[in-house]
Formats: sequence, C-alpha cells, structure tokens
Amino acid sequence: MSIFFKIFISISLSTIISITIFINYIINIKKDEGQKNLNNKIEYHKNINESTISNLLFDLNKDILVKNLNSLYLDDDIAKIELIDFSSIINLKLDEKKLEKPYIKSSINLSIEGEQLGTLHIYYSKNRINESIEDFKLNIYEISVFLVLLLLGIIYYFIKQSVKSIEKLTLATNEISSGNLSFDINIKTNDEIGHLASKFDEMRTSLKNRLHIINQQLKFQQSLIQSINIPIYIKDTKGKYVDCNDAFSNFYGKKREDVIGKSLKNISRKNNIDYYHNLDKQLFDEGGDQTIETQIINNKNESREIILYKNIFNDEDTNLKWMIGTYFDITEINKAKKEIENFNKQLQQMVYDRTEELEEANEELQVTINNLKQTQNQLIESEKLAGLGSLVAGVAHEINTPVGIGLTGITHLLEETNKINNLYKEEKMSQDDFEHYLSVSNELSNLINTNLSRTAQLVKSFKQISFDQTSEEKREFKLIEYVHEILFSISNITKKKNLHIDIISEEEIKINSYPGAFSQILTNLIINSINHAFTKEHTNKKIVLKFIKHEKHVEFIYEDNGKGIKEENLEKIFDPFFTTNRKKGNTGLGLNILYNIITQTLNGTIKCKSKENEGVKFIITLEA
Repeated sequence: MSIFFKIFISISLSTIISITIFINYIINIKKDEGQKNLNNKIEYHKNINESTISNLLFDLNKDILVKNLNSLYLDDDIAKIELIDFSSIINLKLDEKKLEKPYIKSSINLSIEGEQLGTLHIYYSKNRINESIEDFKLNIYEISVFLVLLLLGIIYYFIKQSVKSIEKLTLATNEISSGNLSFDINIKTNDEIGHLASKFDEMRTSLKNRLHIINQQLKFQQSLIQSINIPIYIKDTKGKYVDCNDAFSNFYGKKREDVIGKSLKNISRKNNIDYYHNLDKQLFDEGGDQTIETQIINNKNESREIILYKNIFNDEDTNLKWMIGTYFDITEINKAKKEIENFNKQLQQMVYDRTEELEEANEELQVTINNLKQTQNQLIESEKLAGLGSLVAGVAHEINTPVGIGLTGITHLLEETNKINNLYKEEKMSQDDFEHYLSVSNELSNLINTNLSRTAQLVKSFKQISFDQTSEEKREFKLIEYVHEILFSISNITKKKNLHIDIISEEEIKINSYPGAFSQILTNLIINSINHAFTKEHTNKKIVLKFIKHEKHVEFIYEDNGKGIKEENLEKIFDPFFTTNRKKGNTGLGLNILYNIITQTLNGTIKCKSKENEGVKFIITLEA
C-alpha cells in the first residue's frame, strides 16, 4: 500500500471518528439540557402547587382543586396526576393520556401548620424530550454526512500534492544515506514538507561539519595518548601492535615506529611470551576485560611490578576487533604498602596492649557500679522505711488526741456513775438526780464513741496503708476511697502546713493494681511539694488531685501552686541523687523512686510540666 493511501485512510478515519465523537457529545448535551428543563419544571410545579393545593384541600374546595389540577394536567410532559386525601373526602386521579413509560414521579406532601392532609403525585414523561432528540439527531446526521464527504475531497487533494514533495525528499535521503553529502535537496514549497526538506539540508551540512570535527578529534586523541605518561598500546587479533604511545615504546627501549606492526616477542625476549599470548587469545575469544598483576622486565633489565588493564574494542559492523591495554607500575606502591603493613602490625600490638589496660579499668568500673547500685537500693529501702516511720509517727500523734478524750470521758462517766450509785444506796436519789445522770452519761457516751470510732478509723487506715507499702501485693481497690485513706493517714502533716487538697473525679474508679505503690507515689508527691514547692511566703497552699478513667488506663494529674521548677532542672528531676536541697539533707531519690515505681512496677508513664513561680503539674498514666 502506497504512502498516499496510508495517509488518506488514516486521516479519513480520524476525521470520521472525530466527527462521530463530536456528534455524540452534542446529542448528550441536548439530552442533558432536556432533562435539566424537565427537572426545573418538576421543581417549579412543586414550589407552586405545594401551598396552593394544601390550602384548597384544607378548605375542601373540590371545584377549584379540580380546575387547578386539570389546568396543570394540560402540560404535555405530565402523564398522570393522583391526589390522595388522608381523610378520604377528596381523592382525584387524572390518567387520560397514554404516554409511554417509564415515568418520573414527583410526590408533594400536603400539610397545613404541621398537620399532614394528603399527598399529590405527579408523573412526568420523557416523550417530548425523546422526540426532540430524535429530530435533532436526524438533522445533525444529515449535516455530518455532507461535511464528511466535503472534508474527504479536500483531504484527497492536499495529500496528493504533498506526496509529490515526499517522493522528492525520499530520493534526497537515499543519496545522503549512501554518503553523498553534496547532493542538493531541491524542494522550495512553503508547507511542512518544504520545512522538512530545509531541515534535511541543514542536517546534511551539519553531518559534513561533524565528519570534519571527528577527524580533528581523532588527531587530538592520538596526541592525547602520546602525552600520557602511562604505557598504552593497541593490538589486533594476530598479536601485532596497531598503535602505542611513546611511554610504551620507551618502556622497552624502542621507538614507536619500531613497535607498530610487531609482536611482543620482537620487542622483548626476556618476558614470558607464551603466557601473555595465551591471555590475549582468551580475552579475544571471551570478550570483556582482564586485570592481571604480574612482573615485567623493562629495557633497564629491572623487574617491575605491573598491573595490566586490557579491554576489547569490537565493531560488529566493520568486523574490527582490537585489544586496548595499559601498564600501571605499582612497584613503589607495593613498597609503601609493605611499610604500612609493618606499621599496622606495630599499631595492632599497641591497640592490644591498650585494650588490656581498658578491660582492667572496665572491670574496676563495673565493681564500682555494682557497689553504687547496692547503695542506691539501700537508700531506696531507707526512703521507704523513713516514709513508713513518718506515717507511724503521724498516726500515733493523731490517735493520741481521740484516745485522751475517750479516757477523760470514761473517767468522768465512772465518777457520775459512782455518785448516782451512792445516792441510790442511801435512798437519797431524786428524779432530778437520775435525769441529770442520764443526760451526762448520754453526752459522755457519744463523746467516747465518736473518739473511739475516729481511733478505729485511724488504725484501720494505718493497717491497710502500712500493709500495702510493705506487702507489694496486687489487688483490686476503689481508687478515690483509697486516696482519702492515704490523705487521712498523713493529715497530721498536711494540717501543720495549712495545706488544702482537692480531689476531682467524675466517678468512682476501680483498678487492679498495687495499692502500696500508689500510696508511695501520692505520699512522695505531697511530701515533695511540702519540702520543695511551698515556702514560708506561701499563704494559700493548694494541691489538686484529678483522676480521669479511660478504657484501659487511668490518668492521674497532680498539681500544686508552689514555686515551680527552673527550666534547666526540669529534664533532671527524675535522675537519681539529683536535688536542689542537698544542704538540708535531701538525697535526691524521691522522684527517682517515684519514676521507677510508675514505669516498672505499675507499667505506666509520668511527665512533668512546670514554669518557675507557676507551680508544677505531673501527668501520670496507670494501668487500670
């Protein structure tokens, strides 16, 4: 098939397909426009008739209602109208037109002031839209056939004219490809073919210039090889030297022209000729490259350590196969390498000796670290016992008062009982005496009962908390209730410091955890605030304990309004033995113990936020 028919058929098919796609696009636009008009009409009817029909149905005005619906039914797009009255007084149905299905149903709820009266169903048909689209299709198809025929005639004419120039251009390209770079491309048209012919002519001129440049580059490359002070040579498949530089010929004490056209045995009889010949043959057969480290005798009868780099140049078009090789003299490098190896051996011995010294120092350091860990554990236990001792002292102080009051009350009650008993024996007891005794004994009994109850509560709290702190057993407990017991047990400390503590919790929280560990956390935080946060100048000392229950954990937020923590100390507060009050005897283990309990025992986390003179905030998460 000729290029003329290929181009004509390709353009014709493209034109027909493009016109077909365009026609379908126009028809789809027409369909969308018809559908959009129908949707607008449906929405318009809904807005117009919803209020009007509702009022007429509410007034039961059937005549006007029928007239309105009949006038609406005159619309050619409406196929059917149904009015459903929920009271069943007025039910209308207009269904005289025999329009094709499917219908588009529009339902209008009829109501007055929220009262549902009925429903108006209007069924719309697409008959008019479809008829309009079919007429539009017929018209546009007729126009399209005419346009296609006209375009095909025009395309045929212009392609026929263009093919003549293409044939001339084909002849010119054949001449250029055969090597005739002086052939004149005689096409002078102003169309794309003419521009293409002009570009071909520019390409022909460019090829001539580049061929000249390539020849110059070959001369430059030969000069460059000569200027390199590394032996370079080129061999053919017969082992003859095709070319080499002066560095190569000088290595063997020859001139360049004495080497070209000769083999290795002609220029050096002191080297292993057969060995190198076999290596060359292997490289020509297998291709690729070779790297060989060997020793070669130069013209001064010196044995030089050489690395041979050899590659194959293979031109499949011209059947040309050459070997390109270089000599890289590494004699001096190897001498330096041996010196470095000797130095490395000495250095390794020095490193070995130093390593032994470091291992001995590490062993001593490990012993010191173990001693420090034992000391730290002992200090941690001391801190725990000190806290428990403080708890015992506080509880003893608290118990002393109610027990004293109870003892005084029971003594007074015994005295009153002896008095009334003597009066009774002597038969001198009056009614007033007996009533006075009953009144006093009732007051004293209540006083004794109240103080003994407080003592029992103190003992119960102390027993539970002290047991929890020493037993380290896991159990389920009510968190907020336990917090109250902890605060009650250290109330003698908080009262002396005029410390106000608020507890915030949306619900009672039950957790399965280590109550002793939690008791130690809360106690350490409060004691830490007393020792570090509040100074004598603080008048309104306040601590807020907030508990938030999540699905799998409890969030405990501890805040005080003390002096806060300096920014440079904030990252170090959980470090062991870090304290800003060492002069007052603080060990710096309080927050470190707290951190270890939370992260290791309770599998939780703790974060601290604070600014100087703005209080401190600890955010603690505990497993629920």
